[in-house]
Amino acid sequence: MAGDPGLREPEATLIHFGNPQLVTADKGLDKIAKKFKELKGFLTSDDKGGIKQRRKNEARQKESKPCSTVTSSNNSDQDILNLIAPPRDWFQNRKHWRQMVSSVPATRMDVLDLKKKMETLLKNKMAHKTGLCEIRRAIYSQVFDELIRHVTVNCAERGLMLIHVRDDLRHLVTHIERIYTSAVAYGIRKTLQALSEHDALIKRIESLKQEVEQEQKIYNEMLPHYKRFAEQYLKTSEETDKEYSEEYDKLVKKKNQLKLLVEQSVGFKKGQAKAQKEANKPKLMDKLANLSQP
Repeated sequence: MAGDPGLREPEATLIHFGNPQLVTADKGLDKIAKKFKELKGFLTSDDKGGIKQRRKNEARQKESKPCSTVTSSNNSDQDILNLIAPPRDWFQNRKHWRQMVSSVPATRMDVLDLKKKMETLLKNKMAHKTGLCEIRRAIYSQVFDELIRHVTVNCAERGLMLIHVRDDLRHLVTHIERIYTSAVAYGIRKTLQALSEHDALIKRIESLKQEVEQEQKIYNEMLPHYKRFAEQYLKTSEETDKEYSEEYDKLVKKKNQLKLLVEQSVGFKKGQAKAQKEANKPKLMDKLANLSQP
């Protein structure tokens, strides 16, 4: 249906709404449309004068007779139905139309038709069957609202409880999405930090590799000198050990000779002392004999 600029009829939904009802003639929309035409230069001075006169007439009619409106339902069931989905308002031909959630009970065929529409809509919009999918979530949300409408028509209290459960689930999903977004941002920050640290570690590794190469170069240069010094040391050590061994043997031999001389000297002195003692023994006996005579 063709409407005024910028005002369109609401899009189709899986929630069953009642028949559209006329609320009131939209004078505000007429003003907007005329003002839009004035800005575009489509009106002449005569048209502008006619618009002013028309506005005065509309003001007089408003004072004399109130605009006809749709009387709001006092039924609590309709109020609960309005909690499922708010009334849809749109303007067409400068008239204000309103469409509220239907209070007509659903039959088994309505449920089967709802299932068929849901499957068709999922296929047409190419919703993902698994994982996170905003399209599938929006369609399932409409289906759930329609099922709540079915329950609310039969039992308003049960429908009200389902509405509370639905709202709580939506808050929970919103909270989870916020946590998920925060976790993703945290993960991205940590990833960037890890990448920066990774670059620093790469540079450190390159620097250490250069140091290792320099040390390896120095080692390769010093290795021939070390081998030459090691050979000289081994050769000198063998010669020194040989000299020390020969000197040790000489000293041991000399020690044995000196030991033998000492033993012989000590033995000779002992024998000479004993012989002297034996020689002095008769003289002592003679002296004792002389002393014993009167």
